[in-house]
Amino acid sequence: MGSRYTVSGSQEMVIIPQELELSYQSPGNAQLFSELHVGHLRSKISLYLRQKEGGTPVWEALLKSGDLRPEATLVPAHHTAQLHFVDWHREQLVAQVTSVDQVLDKLYGQVLNHE
Repeated sequence: MGSRYTVSGSQEMVIIPQELELSYQSPGNAQLFSELHVGHLRSKISLYLRQKEGGTPVWEALLKSGDLRPEATLVPAHHTAQLHFVDWHREQLVAQVTSVDQVLDKLYGQVLNHE
């Protein structure tokens, strides 16, 4: 069974999910990290983890821009919201699907027809 915690921050930000259930199952099966995504960090962000019942603080972190590892992007940031999934991941998809002729030959007659 896990314990429930709430996550909050020092700035106006969207935190999803705001409530976490963390559990300690065994020494070899611990949650070692959490992933955070920050759009544009202009200053510092304080993060707080508090017990849901009672609000007792159990963890606090101060993130500065130098602490974050930027994610590699293939597309300029101003275009990301406008792109479809296929456009965003085109390079990876093309690398995985290079030749479909053999698949089409097997499907022809079973699923595909001349219509």
